[in-house]
Amino acid sequence: MIFIPSKAEIKNRVFVMGEVVRPGLFSFDKSISLLEAVIGAGGPTVFSKSRQVLVIRGDVEKPEAIKVNLMDIVQRGDFRKNIPLNSGDVVYVARNILGDIRNFLKGLGPFLQLATLPSNIYDSTSIPRIKGFPFEREPAPSVQEIIQGVPTLTGGPGAWQAK
Repeated sequence: MIFIPSKAEIKNRVFVMGEVVRPGLFSFDKSISLLEAVIGAGGPTVFSKSRQVLVIRGDVEKPEAIKVNLMDIVQRGDFRKNIPLNSGDVVYVARNILGDIRNFLKGLGPFLQLATLPSNIYDSTSIPRIKGFPFEREPAPSVQEIIQGVPTLTGGPGAWQAK
């Protein structure tokens, strides 16, 4: 059995991508504005460049890109820039320099783990640790100490006697 939805059951859809909390496909019944779509996606992240939001609409052969400053809508209350969205529109919130740095560091992470691998292996073994560089060691006993041979107890001659 194949189900074909009627035209009334197909909802309008808008794609919200880029630096928003929950990017994805959003369906709506009535008309929706740019601000409602971005807020529906959780709002812009701290890594977003809210002054550069693109609304891309139209067909593949002739797309139209509309640049909107979201901060004009939110901070200045200029709701003329809060354009209504059509079904199939793509909203893209650009990334700022902090987002670029975050992505660079995420990409660098595996290489940093690889660089610390030898010390992690050394730390997880039971190899005795040697302090310092050059290596510090206890001084070797002198020949006279070896010949005398009998170790002395600290605490005096009665250290091992019961009290």
